[in-house]
Amino acid sequence: MKAFHKIKVLLMSLVMIMTVSLSSLPLTALAAPADPGITVKTDKTAYVPGDAVVLTVSSTGAASAMAIQVDVQVDAAFTYEKVSAANSALTGVRARLKDGKLSVNWINRMDGDIQIPAGDLFTVNLRVTEDAAVGTKTFTPGKIEITGADGAPTTEASPAAFNVTVGTPEKSENVLAAEAAIDKIDLDALDTSQASLDLITDAQLAFSQCSSAEKKLVENADKLTQAVEKYRKLKEQEAADAAAAALQQEIDAWLEDYYAPVADKTPETVAVADKVAVNTAMEEYTKKSAYIRSQLLEEYEHLQELEDAIAALEAQMAEETYADTFVPVFLDTYAGILNTPLDSVVYEDEESFEQIGSTIQEAMDFYNEILNEVGQARVAEEYSHLEALLERWNEVALENTPDTPGTLKAYNDFRNKYMDLLMKNPDDVTMEDLPMIQQAISEIKSMKPAVSGKLINEYEYLMELLNTLNGGGSGAIGDIVIPDFNVPDLNVLDLPETSLPGSDVPTTPSGNGSGTNGGGVQNMDTQTDGESEGGIFTKLTVSVGDAFAVIVLILLLTAVVLYLMPRCVNLIVRKKMERRQ
Repeated sequence: MKAFHKIKVLLMSLVMIMTVSLSSLPLTALAAPADPGITVKTDKTAYVPGDAVVLTVSSTGAASAMAIQVDVQVDAAFTYEKVSAANSALTGVRARLKDGKLSVNWINRMDGDIQIPAGDLFTVNLRVTEDAAVGTKTFTPGKIEITGADGAPTTEASPAAFNVTVGTPEKSENVLAAEAAIDKIDLDALDTSQASLDLITDAQLAFSQCSSAEKKLVENADKLTQAVEKYRKLKEQEAADAAAAALQQEIDAWLEDYYAPVADKTPETVAVADKVAVNTAMEEYTKKSAYIRSQLLEEYEHLQELEDAIAALEAQMAEETYADTFVPVFLDTYAGILNTPLDSVVYEDEESFEQIGSTIQEAMDFYNEILNEVGQARVAEEYSHLEALLERWNEVALENTPDTPGTLKAYNDFRNKYMDLLMKNPDDVTMEDLPMIQQAISEIKSMKPAVSGKLINEYEYLMELLNTLNGGGSGAIGDIVIPDFNVPDLNVLDLPETSLPGSDVPTTPSGNGSGTNGGGVQNMDTQTDGESEGGIFTKLTVSVGDAFAVIVLILLLTAVVLYLMPRCVNLIVRKKMERRQ
């Protein structure tokens, strides 16, 4: 067993020595010695901008290959278009040109090597750029490898670099024709006529027949560009001028056809008859474009002034027409009262006298409510006569109208309604009483003279209260205006008196023999009637309203006493019982 083990170790050592020896041999010793040779060439050695370039990769001998790699450094004057396999066995070839390096790659999709015969392998289509500079251009092939299935190169070559030239091409017939057509254009004489347009059109057509490369050879191409730009600007200016002329023509037509008839009119001289012309001009103005309206603003503002003036004239005419209609009605309807002399207003009987007052008031109401200002101005004199008649009628009414049950009732109703207010002392009145004071004054003013004349004392007292609230002055309290009320003369009033029989009231003598009662009513008939113990007896004339107020006051005092007396008695009895206890 030990001998067998020694033999095993010896064999393993020999295998390891052979492996190390083989790995140290050169790689070329394992590769196939065949080198068919690789070449790279172009189809021509001289080109012009825009020319196509065919780059061909060829093998000078047969080769066994699994993959092929070709690298060529290409000048920037060339662009890549496509790659094609020259040998049918090399399908699936790919290529790209990036950063000046052209790379062509082929890999066998099947396992193992294939035999490639001698000849062309690939063709790469390039093109000279249109802006390529004239001069020598270099193609520098890099390492070219044909690799077998084992990964080792079967062929490896580095062909020498070679040059081509890019020169200026000769002018073709297209180029010469385009230059000749452009030369016919005179930039200085160019205008918007059809002849100029034809020259430009012919030159553009000839230029369009050139290829991209040929167009670069047309030396006067810039002149064509300048001609086209100038013609475009001339046409734009011509169109702008034509548009401006058309606008001006439209403005002139409006001014002549619509504005001229009223152009010289002013708000002071325009007439209603001009209304149609003004309205038509304004209507036609609104139909114009925004630009035209902006050019006619001054004229339009003038039309607006005329329109306003015409509207004022129409309003005036309407007022005149209205006055023409109703002034004759006023004069005819109230002709009788308007022709009545002042001294003919007398009191004969109540019915006829009231009829006169009613007619005067009706005529004044017609004047104030029916007639407009124009009509009122026409009959101002007649209205003044009505005011004088009304004043005369009021005077006669105060002097002659007897007291009637209705008059007395209205008088007493007013006194009863405002008794609390009339009984107040001026020092006790407050702003809370102001609405009632104003209401009472307003009611007196709205009463018939027969009633308001009887309330003259009450009215004066109410005015005194109002004056007190106003701080003793006259005029207005804040926004409250003290009304102006024409009170009749007391000397012409024959106010009835109601006396309480035997009412001799002892009073303290006064300095002037007169005074005011608690309600502000003056004692107008006070005289000395003898003396007695404690003072002078004075007969006091008391009205019905005053007697009613006294009665009410007595009843109130009696009610208060009757209400408090039981409570006082109960309180006294309760106190006595408490003392006894």
